[in-house]
Amino acid sequence: MRLSPILLAASGLLAACAGPSPLVVGSESLLANRLFAAPTEPIRTDDVFALSPAMRRYLSVDVADQIRTEGPQAGLMDALRQHTQLKLEYDAARTKNAAATFESRTGNCLSLVIMTAALAKELLRVINISKLESAYRLRLAPDGTDLQWLTLEDDKEVVLGVEPESSFWLRVHNMLLGWFVPEKLL
Repeated sequence: MRLSPILLAASGLLAACAGPSPLVVGSESLLANRLFAAPTEPIRTDDVFALSPAMRRYLSVDVADQIRTEGPQAGLMDALRQHTQLKLEYDAARTKNAAATFESRTGNCLSLVIMTAALAKELLRVINISKLESAYRLRLAPDGTDLQWLTLEDDKEVVLGVEPESSFWLRVHNMLLGWFVPEKLL
């Protein structure tokens, strides 16, 4: 039986969080606000999963080939797991946001999960943009006889009158074969 890379990574993250349980006197004593110091710097919820330019560069340059060859999930998990690239170290001192964890290369369990989630979300965004840029929408031209291919380039809709990514000879070949293929098979 082969375990998936995501299951192995999740097990590793959970194992890193495992440790001896502290002695619990009463649940009320754990929930007392007076036991916790006020934060030394303001905490903004928008900053928790925000990516720094260095994080975007890491995805687009440092691990891009690995993500392309292994796929987005396995590539990202391998990059985070290997100590040759990111070199993450466990530090239970405090919970940091994604950018601070990435910059310091250290964090507790929650910090590492936040950073991984932020990287995965950015990777998904880039993949979705890539899919949109390489897709075409087909419509009937206003004259009613020709087809038009529509795509996005720099957030502007571009209309093409000939089939994209096809040579003249491929179009001639398809036109000639089109005469012999029964319409019900099209």
